[in-house]
Amino acid sequence: MTHTYRYFLSAVLSLGVIVHAIGQSGSNDPTFSIGTGFNSAETYIGVNDLALQPDGGVIVGGDFASFNGVTRNNIARLNPDGGLDTTFDPGSGFTGGGFLSWVSSLALQPDGRVIVGGDFTQVNGTPRNFIARLHPDGSLDTTFDPGSGFNMVIMAMALQPDGKVIVGGDFTSYNGTSCSYLVRLNADASLDTTFNTGIGFPNQSVVYTIAVQPNGKVLIGGAFTSYNGVPVSHLMRLMPDGTFDPTFNASCNDQVWSLVPQPNGKLLVGGAFTMVNGTGRGRIARLNVNGGLDPTFLPGTGFNAGVYGVVFDMALQQDGKIIASGRFYDYNGTSCHNIVRLLPNGIPDGSFATGAGFNDPLGQGVPALAIQPDGSVIVGGFFTLYDNDPSERIIRLLNDCLIGGPCDDGDSLSVNDMFTGECACVGTYSCEPSQLTTTADPVISCGATDLKFNGTSIIASTEVPGANKYQFLFTNVPGQPAYSRSIAKPSRSFILTKWYTLPLKAGRTYNVTVRASFDNGATWCAYGPSCTVKMSWFPLVPGQQPRSAEDTWADTPELLLYPNPTNGDNLRIGLSGVDPELTTVSLDITDLFGKRVMSSTLPINDGEVDAVLSLTGDLSSGLYIATITAGGATFNQRFVLDR
Repeated sequence: MTHTYRYFLSAVLSLGVIVHAIGQSGSNDPTFSIGTGFNSAETYIGVNDLALQPDGGVIVGGDFASFNGVTRNNIARLNPDGGLDTTFDPGSGFTGGGFLSWVSSLALQPDGRVIVGGDFTQVNGTPRNFIARLHPDGSLDTTFDPGSGFNMVIMAMALQPDGKVIVGGDFTSYNGTSCSYLVRLNADASLDTTFNTGIGFPNQSVVYTIAVQPNGKVLIGGAFTSYNGVPVSHLMRLMPDGTFDPTFNASCNDQVWSLVPQPNGKLLVGGAFTMVNGTGRGRIARLNVNGGLDPTFLPGTGFNAGVYGVVFDMALQQDGKIIASGRFYDYNGTSCHNIVRLLPNGIPDGSFATGAGFNDPLGQGVPALAIQPDGSVIVGGFFTLYDNDPSERIIRLLNDCLIGGPCDDGDSLSVNDMFTGECACVGTYSCEPSQLTTTADPVISCGATDLKFNGTSIIASTEVPGANKYQFLFTNVPGQPAYSRSIAKPSRSFILTKWYTLPLKAGRTYNVTVRASFDNGATWCAYGPSCTVKMSWFPLVPGQQPRSAEDTWADTPELLLYPNPTNGDNLRIGLSGVDPELTTVSLDITDLFGKRVMSSTLPINDGEVDAVLSLTGDLSSGLYIATITAGGATFNQRFVLDR
């Protein structure tokens, strides 16, 4: 999370009886009551960042002096119902700084302490230049001592699992040591000298957003054109030690403000740019693991608000949908004001009804988003209206119900009514945790070794009663290169293959987690406990040299047509291992002279095509070629028509 726009300007399921309706996705949640909200005597009043606590509390940082009439200088904690949490007392809060003092970035530690960055020089009267850490009760944590701190504003922070924090912004020194806009601090706030940024970024650069990947690599976005002498354009990736990662190649023609890594290794990028890797992308794009554009993400013309349009923040839902906020008034021709929800392929989701959206009286947009465990969306910014109703700088929006989400009457399942679009609670099924099986049911999968790709190995999870889809997430164990691949199946077991997209590798160990769905993948339960599985080596050919876990192999999907020859009544078409994010593929049938005699669009589910085609009666007997185009891949197979 970052951000402040000021700096930019310098089916009803057959599961049971519906019990009650709660409200339409995207509408204001009336149970989140903020009173008069955030206020200040200053012109600029708004929320810059949000941090969600496990207990439902919301830590808010921004430009404000009070909340609902109680003094809170630039930081406050709200209860789950939107009221002020008075047990979090920062005293006089964050003050000093330049033109105005403000908090721009929050990093919540597992122990409840929160690291705060922004533009300030004091915390409750104690000198702290631009960075500080608070105890869970809001008091200053003096064990986090930055010394003289930073010389300029912090815009972004990212917390590592080891307690270190990576900090970016507009600064050029930390505690007397020169540093160019990016540093890593130890858990006690001392400078981590093992994070080697070299000469860093050139003058007049700013780091706006930071994201740490599971493998320890660090994604950086902002306003910069080089790093340690290497030309880069507003987006790059660093190795865990701070050195430049040349395996990630991406460039944007303008500032990057938001980075959201997806579980499958792809990366959502938002900002002020209109080109990514030389291709038109209106302020949002999705990149593959190596930085290349993901062609399955289709934003069209993207976001528009003239030259000042920008995507400040994005949040990824469990179902892969994307919520984006910023400063814009339409998305690919669809009217939306400063907030929108997109389907996983980049198309606007009309079921998320925002109406007139957020106003923008200060021209600073909506910089902060966060999704609560029940799917509700907390939004912070500089607005005073949402869908033409008063809302002072913070609001909670209803979202698609999560399976297993809370219901007032104690029911344990929430679904969306496909007829009304409203969230409803039913009481038939509950989200029991699922994981790979530890007993022979049908096989022992948790901890399994010597798994093969030849169709003889089965992966199985424990059963969740009533579930009709299971998703298996494969990731690398620590110390191995980054890898993330999910596969969804209608049953709790499937035959293991190496896959064409993001293939598994021989000899490698993977962590596997499983989650279940009661509505065919529209919503998901939480992932259960992790288990490891290990892939086997293929037998070596006599004389072949031993291999490492990095070895690759040919892994090309094969188009199958059967029966072949066929009388044309029922030609079955099979293809597996293609891009799992595709929803359709195109089929063309040509004769031996290359003349197209038939075309069709076939559905694809989880990277697999399984269709039956009835050939038209006017085709004569002979040899034909079937061609399937799936994304950028093409597959051909001959067949004989024998009438």
